[in-house]
Amino acid sequence: MSRRKRQKKSFNIWKYICLTIFALIVGLYIYVAFFVSADSTSINQASREQAGEVAHIKVEATRENAEHFIDQYLAQMNQDENFHYDINLQEDGLYVTGNVSYLGMAYPFEMQTTPEVLDNGNIQLNIESITVSNFELPRELILTILSTRDTFPDFIAINAEANYIGVNLTELTLDNGISFGAEVIDLPADQLELSVYLPKDGLQ
Repeated sequence: MSRRKRQKKSFNIWKYICLTIFALIVGLYIYVAFFVSADSTSINQASREQAGEVAHIKVEATRENAEHFIDQYLAQMNQDENFHYDINLQEDGLYVTGNVSYLGMAYPFEMQTTPEVLDNGNIQLNIESITVSNFELPRELILTILSTRDTFPDFIAINAEANYIGVNLTELTLDNGISFGAEVIDLPADQLELSVYLPKDGLQ
């Protein structure tokens, strides 16, 4: 008799977990269908020649170096309290990992992307998969939700229809006028190359 009770209790626990995940997925669909009406944005294709930079230097880095720089930047940002994320660079892609809160519960979140360097120095992160609590969810659905939140900085463009996130480095400029552009991102070879553009006024 006690064995049957234990089996029934175990079954009820897993049933509750499955129902919770199912409710999460259904809730996301309902949220998008009735409350989300944001338009997808596209990555900036403009050339840097219009910006007026006259000189630049190239900086090489490894995945570990780049992760350290990104971590420092994210630490200075006011991340959404319901969605905290980190960036991890692996041989097989760039991963966005963290936790997303829904109905008072936190769920592990992972997005796998393949970075692509564009001719103007911007980066396009092509989405390979998005999982929440180890359940793979529709990419367009999740990207549509993320595009409505103030979670990412202004130079990040989310295009849900095309399944990519654009990193518009041409729109990222430091207070001293220095800006950046990507040259090479070869994660399997652990090779990253960044151009640092110097403003015209800084050379006079």
